[in-house]
Amino acid sequence: MGISMFKHAKQNRAFEDVINQIQEAIIQGGPKPGDKLPGERKLREMFEVSRGTLRVALRVLEVRGLAIER
Repeated sequence: MGISMFKHAKQNRAFEDVINQIQEAIIQGGPKPGDKLPGERKLREMFEVSRGTLRVALRVLEVRGLAIER
């Protein structure tokens, strides 16, 4: 899976940017059901966001039914 499709998150409402990027990747055929995202530390580095910001984004995705194992 080519996670290089993600870029650094914008800091204004960064969690929304993370959500949008992951959703877009899913829509474009990126991560599939059952695929695992990189670990939290790697995702934080990729998006350049805090642990809290990343966790909020992942929770929102989970509520929307788009949770992917990590």
